[in-house]
Amino acid sequence: MIKRIAGMVAVSVVLSGAIALYAPALTTRQTQSDENAEPQMTLQPAAQQVAYTIPERISADLAGGAQDVLQPAAAYKKIFPYAASIVGWKDDGTPVYRYAIADADGEQLTQAVYTQAQRALCGSKQVWLLTSVAADGSTQMTCAADDGSWVIGPITGTIAVKDSCILRQLSGESVTTVYNGDGKSLGSVMGSMQSCADGVLVSEQELDGKKTWYFYDASTMAALTQIDAVQVGAFSGGSATVQVSEGQWGAVNKKGVITLFNRVVWADEMRGGYALAKDTNGKFGVVDAAGKVVLDFTYSNGKHCSDSEALYQLWTAQDSCEVVSVGWKNKKLVLPSDVKGQELTPLPDNYFAYTNAAGHSVIFDDLKSIELEGEAVFYQQNGKLIGAMSEGYQIFDLDEETLSGLRAYAYMACDTEAAEKDGYFTIVNPVTGLQGIGNTKAKTVLRAGYDSIESVGGGYFTAVQNGWTGIIDSHGTWMLRTQLTGV
Repeated sequence: MIKRIAGMVAVSVVLSGAIALYAPALTTRQTQSDENAEPQMTLQPAAQQVAYTIPERISADLAGGAQDVLQPAAAYKKIFPYAASIVGWKDDGTPVYRYAIADADGEQLTQAVYTQAQRALCGSKQVWLLTSVAADGSTQMTCAADDGSWVIGPITGTIAVKDSCILRQLSGESVTTVYNGDGKSLGSVMGSMQSCADGVLVSEQELDGKKTWYFYDASTMAALTQIDAVQVGAFSGGSATVQVSEGQWGAVNKKGVITLFNRVVWADEMRGGYALAKDTNGKFGVVDAAGKVVLDFTYSNGKHCSDSEALYQLWTAQDSCEVVSVGWKNKKLVLPSDVKGQELTPLPDNYFAYTNAAGHSVIFDDLKSIELEGEAVFYQQNGKLIGAMSEGYQIFDLDEETLSGLRAYAYMACDTEAAEKDGYFTIVNPVTGLQGIGNTKAKTVLRAGYDSIESVGGGYFTAVQNGWTGIIDSHGTWMLRTQLTGV
């Protein structure tokens, strides 16, 4: 057991985040380079008091080849959106940005036309989802490989990433085109695709109040079958949970054959052919795809505790619970003696976290536990756990059972799944408010001397510093730097 002496910050344990806009924060403007200097606050104008004109060119020496639409090219190496222009201010004083695209050679590829830039993973490939506003006011979306070798769009409609698929749906159309991480079209499916798992694509189309669900083979895009249902979950272990009607649930296989569950009024997603369910008496249990009850409906509550395995926390009473692995013949995990019905938070590799009676965070698995003095918020990144606390952050390596020393910076959680697989993250000097870059080896890569900075992958970072904006590398060298217009 490892004990940490320093105190920790607050309350909950968090894993991962949805794909989100990355946007620098400029609510406090700093000019000092001394990390221990007192921050100087600068008031920002209210949105209704300022109107900015967007210049046609960001920088005269880079504007010659800039264009409004990103064009694919094999010679780009890597491409990066960066905040190139401020067009106004939100009510809370934070800026409204427009993004331009640059490459690793420092060449600006587009003007600042994008209102949103999102990083996402399509399988193992990183892509950028870009949103812009057309001349007629309509919103357009573009998806591009992080090396710029292919571009989908711009289109008027939606582009999204689910698992290993990129989904393009034009406005007003009821067909979704599916691409892989190489930008190759795999085919089209009816309606809007809802899931892509276990080799099956599931899409849904509603017409005259009735929902029809379509199943496709994920490798060949061949249509498998279609069924009418209220909802269908993602496939796992050859089946998916299906709600046939109000209060009637079951499992459906790839051929569309439905097996109804007896006395079940709700069922969770299938996990390896099993599903957490609730019966007519309000009790929880677990059923398999054939409708067999594998854990009796005797529990007051239940919660799934793994990304893919049939692992559940089940409450026998308000102050008593157990964790059962249904896939391992209903094996019960050994819980620490002071787990008195607290809700456990699942962590990678079948670890869990909870807050004990002393107010300390505890990470444990079946064999060992790590107790921390105080409460922590944990984030998963690059195969490690990062514990965020009031004094800074620490890196937890559960494989090696090691805990890094305390780093005296505030940890800023990554916003996207793609960023979580990155080895870099933003850190903040709590005195000056300036930002820098740390890594999952508990090293400071770039000292906190930037108004804002964030990893965009590949050891490159988008940064704002003293009115300049652009892309820098892990040595702090500016690959591209232009004046931030509209400030």
